[in-house]
Amino acid sequence: MVKTERILSKTIDQKVLNFIDQYNLLSRGDRLLIALSGGPDSVFALYFFYKFKRKFQIDLGAAHINHSLRGQNSDEDERFCKNLTEELGIPFFSQRVDVKSFSKDSGLSVEEAARNLRYNVLKNIAREQNFGRIVTAHNMSDNAETVLLNLIKGTGLKGICGIPPKRENIVRPLLSLSKQEILEYLKLSGIPYRIDESNLSNDYQRNFIRNVLLPEIKNNLNPAVENNLFNSSVNFRNAKEIIDFQVSQIIPHIIVLSGESLEIKLEEPQYISSPALGEVLKKATEDKFKVEFSFGDLLKIRSLIENQAGRKILLSDGLAAYRERISIIIRNDTIEEFSPVEIKIGETKKILGKYISIKDYTKSETFKLEDLFAYSNGYREFISFDSMEDNFVIRRWQPGDKFIPLGMHSYKKISDFLTEQKLLVSQKKKQLVLTNRDRIIWIPGLRIDDRYKITEKSKRILELCLE
Repeated sequence: MVKTERILSKTIDQKVLNFIDQYNLLSRGDRLLIALSGGPDSVFALYFFYKFKRKFQIDLGAAHINHSLRGQNSDEDERFCKNLTEELGIPFFSQRVDVKSFSKDSGLSVEEAARNLRYNVLKNIAREQNFGRIVTAHNMSDNAETVLLNLIKGTGLKGICGIPPKRENIVRPLLSLSKQEILEYLKLSGIPYRIDESNLSNDYQRNFIRNVLLPEIKNNLNPAVENNLFNSSVNFRNAKEIIDFQVSQIIPHIIVLSGESLEIKLEEPQYISSPALGEVLKKATEDKFKVEFSFGDLLKIRSLIENQAGRKILLSDGLAAYRERISIIIRNDTIEEFSPVEIKIGETKKILGKYISIKDYTKSETFKLEDLFAYSNGYREFISFDSMEDNFVIRRWQPGDKFIPLGMHSYKKISDFLTEQKLLVSQKKKQLVLTNRDRIIWIPGLRIDDRYKITEKSKRILELCLE
């Protein structure tokens, strides 16, 4: 029995050591912060690095995050970790987080909320205590669950790349071991650990894959499924690096980012028809809007490319795509709430991030008619105030609104005017108008009504400004 224990211990130790060397996870003299939950994986990680502390010439610390999800059991996990580190003489750091409240406030699932909080705490402790690397105890079985779950959910190439051995200052040396190998090692070595009973329930998606799907695959299809999925995830990751490079070459040719929107230029057919278009749009939209771009979204965009200008489709997470004449605009489709705003002469109002002002130009300036015409540009306009009231109203334009554009003699619908001005479909619906006695006086940034232009007969002049 002792011989068997030694052989198993040496074999498993060597697998981890080889993995650390293969992926260059450590350097001599590193300060490692072990993420210690009290479960078998993290306990193995703690004992492993304690055992090879001299070999790597490293300093160790352990961090425990109490998720406050399992009542007394969560507190007992924390006490277990504290006692374990005291026995080994390893500095211990712990922090309690309220996962349920964060999940509710953020709209994330409990699992995702716990993950986000956990990594935030680990990074904070590492920074404050000067630990250069964080060790998390993800194993090969965890990776298999991740690949299968993401494949089933259809998250794309990124999802099936699995869990990376290294990301920023986080390293995962236990990806070289299966869960079963870790449990056997701890059993033969007599090392205690805690069991999270929530992992035994199939209420969570990952637990169903862990407790039901993977065992069935091992028993009926492939006993080495975890190892094979790890090798596949490495191949997927390599393929993704190649595709990411290609994507980085294409993006500057067809993607233009501006304030609130992302523009897809359609003038480069060789890029629009590229098989890499999906990955291009996925990266661009996720970087810009911090939302996930789905395969369904890609199909909608491809359909929109074939449509006429003026069409609009809804994408995931509140995004919408608008087909313009030579491009597609993607932006958040939620329009900021806006009620009509009254504005008087001499006032400046901040509206939707811009400033609109009305000034009595007659009182403060001497003017020449030709100078005022030269100054007018849509953003700064001069109008005759002789037939108006003192109170103006700023509102969004509405279907049926019309005015007489400066230089014309007949009415034109606002919708037609905005189209003629080549406003993007996505911009048109946000356009404001300035009214007086329910008549449209000015379309800020574009044109005034011809009936209110200044003439030699004008007695009072108002200056309208949009900044």
